[in-house]
Amino acid sequence: MGCQSGGPQDEQEQRAVDGRTIDSKSSQLFVLPTVLWKNSTSIPVCWETAGSPTEKAWVSSAIKASWEAATTSLRFTGWDTCTAASKGIRIAVKSGDPEGPHVVDFGASLDGVKNGMVLDFAFSGGDFPPCVRSETMRERCIRAIATHEFGHAIGFLHEQERADTPASCPDRNPQEDATTKKLGAWDLMSIMNYCYPDRENVFPTNLSPGDIKGTLEMYPAAAPVTPPPASTDRPSQPSSTDATPSDGTESDAEEAADEDEDEVVIKPKSKKRSTGALAQQSSGCSAAPLTQGSTGSTWLFVGVAFAVLTHLRRRQLTARR
Repeated sequence: MGCQSGGPQDEQEQRAVDGRTIDSKSSQLFVLPTVLWKNSTSIPVCWETAGSPTEKAWVSSAIKASWEAATTSLRFTGWDTCTAASKGIRIAVKSGDPEGPHVVDFGASLDGVKNGMVLDFAFSGGDFPPCVRSETMRERCIRAIATHEFGHAIGFLHEQERADTPASCPDRNPQEDATTKKLGAWDLMSIMNYCYPDRENVFPTNLSPGDIKGTLEMYPAAAPVTPPPASTDRPSQPSSTDATPSDGTESDAEEAADEDEDEVVIKPKSKKRSTGALAQQSSGCSAAPLTQGSTGSTWLFVGVAFAVLTHLRRRQLTARR
């Protein structure tokens, strides 16, 4: 894992390497296309080693913030304890392993391989002195190394193994063959590059622009889902003979009709006069109804009685005089 940059480097995106200016925005990755995950949106991950929940959470969050953030086509699932039948990336946690943190293969070739990835949480082997200086640095080392190893787990090789790696990179080790593929120019700032400036003190946790571009080329972002166009057809109107819904609820039309009926009962109606109206006595009790024929006879009787009374009254007045 060790590599020194060979001298001070400009911390800007453009860096002088072997007399050339490398623009990391146009640089990409070194990949093994034959081992890319086909079902990359659901790559299982499990832990062979129990315990260390805090450190395991650092690892999973580092992967979400790096490779998963680079493209929607990469998603790692599970993150629970491995079983004998577990598929995907199976991670063992070891300290002092002679090989240090590593993978035993690349990309989908790790699928279901026991101890296919090895990570170190304690760094007790002395290979990474900065990682034991403080708890903050230990966390940074765990996140950085996990991000690097997951790069291998999705099919990316070491950047310094490209044939176009400049001689200024002391770890230059060309490994190109018919199965490998170069993406763009060599990337000094790739998280997969051992010659990242002062790498073993910095421990980078972020992907370079080239890392992101190469990831998108190998695992293109899923196209957004386009919602279906809104239908222009009008819904059919229920007929008057439609049955009541099976759940016992009333339709909107029935509810509206019920409301109209309630209004008829609750709201007082204006009363109209009619010739057949009920006659009421002064006591407030109802009298028998008078028909139209009997009304004339009644008025005749009243007229005769009034005439008789008037005549008698006049006779009384005459007698008094």
